[in-house]
Amino acid sequence: MGDTAEQCAKMLADAGADVIGANCGDIDPVQMAGVVSLLKSATTLPILAQPNAGKPKLVDNQTIFEMLPVAFAEGIAECLRAGARFVGGCCGTTPGHIRAVAGVLNQA
Repeated sequence: MGDTAEQCAKMLADAGADVIGANCGDIDPVQMAGVVSLLKSATTLPILAQPNAGKPKLVDNQTIFEMLPVAFAEGIAECLRAGARFVGGCCGTTPGHIRAVAGVLNQA
Protein backbone atom coordinates (compact mmCIF):
# COMPACT_ATOMS: atom_id res chain seq x y z
CA MET A 1 0.00 0.00 0.00
CA GLY A 2 3.04 2.27 0.01
CA ASP A 3 3.52 2.48 3.77
CA THR A 4 6.82 1.45 5.30
CA ALA A 5 7.03 -1.27 7.93
CA GLU A 6 7.93 1.38 10.48
CA GLN A 7 4.90 3.53 9.55
CA CYS A 8 2.61 0.51 9.79
CA ALA A 9 4.01 -0.46 13.20
CA LYS A 10 3.47 3.06 14.53
CA MET A 11 -0.07 3.36 13.14
CA LEU A 12 -1.07 -0.03 14.49
CA ALA A 13 0.43 0.67 17.92
CA ASP A 14 -1.32 4.04 18.03
CA ALA A 15 -4.59 2.30 17.15
CA GLY A 16 -4.22 0.00 20.15
CA ALA A 17 -2.77 -3.18 18.68
CA ASP A 18 -1.41 -5.74 21.12
CA VAL A 19 0.85 -7.43 18.53
CA ILE A 20 2.31 -6.24 15.22
CA GLY A 21 2.76 -8.83 12.49
CA ALA A 22 3.60 -9.59 8.91
CA ASN A 23 2.58 -12.51 6.72
CA CYS A 24 2.44 -13.75 3.16
CA GLY A 25 3.82 -11.70 0.27
CA ASP A 26 6.44 -12.39 -2.36
CA ILE A 27 9.30 -12.92 0.10
CA ASP A 28 10.85 -15.96 1.72
CA PRO A 29 11.24 -16.52 5.48
CA VAL A 30 14.78 -15.09 5.59
CA GLN A 31 13.56 -11.94 3.87
CA MET A 32 10.67 -11.85 6.36
CA ALA A 33 13.33 -11.60 9.08
CA GLY A 34 14.29 -8.25 7.55
CA VAL A 35 10.70 -7.07 7.88
CA VAL A 36 10.64 -8.29 11.48
CA SER A 37 13.79 -6.27 12.17
CA LEU A 38 12.17 -3.12 10.74
CA LEU A 39 9.03 -3.64 12.80
CA LYS A 40 11.07 -4.36 15.92
CA SER A 41 12.96 -1.09 15.50
CA ALA A 42 9.69 0.84 15.35
CA THR A 43 7.73 -0.60 18.29
CA THR A 44 8.02 -2.22 21.67
CA LEU A 45 5.02 -4.45 20.94
CA PRO A 46 5.55 -8.17 20.30
CA ILE A 47 6.17 -9.10 16.66
CA LEU A 48 4.44 -11.93 14.75
CA ALA A 49 5.96 -13.45 11.59
CA GLN A 50 4.04 -15.84 9.31
CA PRO A 51 5.92 -16.17 6.02
CA ASN A 52 5.05 -18.34 3.06
CA ALA A 53 6.91 -21.57 2.35
CA GLY A 54 9.21 -19.70 -0.02
CA LYS A 55 8.47 -17.46 -2.95
CA PRO A 56 5.38 -18.39 -4.93
CA LYS A 57 5.80 -19.73 -8.47
CA LEU A 58 3.14 -20.07 -11.12
CA VAL A 59 3.32 -23.50 -12.79
CA ASP A 60 0.58 -24.65 -15.15
CA ASN A 61 -1.73 -21.94 -13.78
CA GLN A 62 -1.20 -23.12 -10.20
CA THR A 63 0.69 -21.30 -7.48
CA ILE A 64 3.25 -23.58 -5.86
CA PHE A 65 5.70 -23.18 -3.01
CA GLU A 66 8.86 -25.27 -3.23
CA MET A 67 10.58 -24.51 0.08
CA LEU A 68 11.24 -27.65 2.07
CA PRO A 69 10.33 -27.78 5.77
CA VAL A 70 13.95 -27.69 6.99
CA ALA A 71 14.72 -24.54 4.99
CA PHE A 72 11.47 -22.96 6.17
CA ALA A 73 12.37 -23.68 9.80
CA GLU A 74 15.82 -22.15 9.28
CA GLY A 75 14.12 -19.00 7.97
CA ILE A 76 11.80 -18.95 10.97
CA ALA A 77 14.88 -19.16 13.19
CA GLU A 78 16.14 -16.00 11.45
CA CYS A 79 12.80 -14.32 12.19
CA LEU A 80 13.18 -15.24 15.85
CA ARG A 81 16.73 -13.87 15.93
CA ALA A 82 15.41 -10.65 14.33
CA GLY A 83 12.96 -10.23 17.19
CA ALA A 84 9.78 -12.16 16.38
CA ARG A 85 8.03 -13.46 19.50
CA PHE A 86 5.30 -15.36 17.64
CA VAL A 87 5.81 -17.39 14.46
CA GLY A 88 3.78 -19.50 12.09
CA GLY A 89 3.29 -20.10 8.42
CA CYS A 90 1.12 -18.82 5.60
CA CYS A 91 0.73 -19.97 2.01
CA GLY A 92 2.37 -23.25 1.06
CA THR A 93 3.11 -24.36 4.59
CA THR A 94 2.14 -27.88 5.53
CA PRO A 95 2.05 -29.81 8.78
CA GLY A 96 5.63 -30.83 7.92
CA HIS A 97 6.73 -27.20 7.84
CA ILE A 98 5.13 -26.54 11.21
CA ARG A 99 6.72 -29.68 12.71
CA ALA A 100 10.11 -28.44 11.52
CA VAL A 101 9.45 -25.07 13.18
CA ALA A 102 8.47 -26.88 16.40
CA GLY A 103 11.84 -28.62 16.24
CA VAL A 104 13.59 -25.25 16.06
CA LEU A 105 11.55 -23.94 18.98
CA ASN A 106 12.29 -27.05 21.05
CA GLN A 107 16.03 -26.49 20.54
CA ALA A 108 15.84 -22.93 21.82
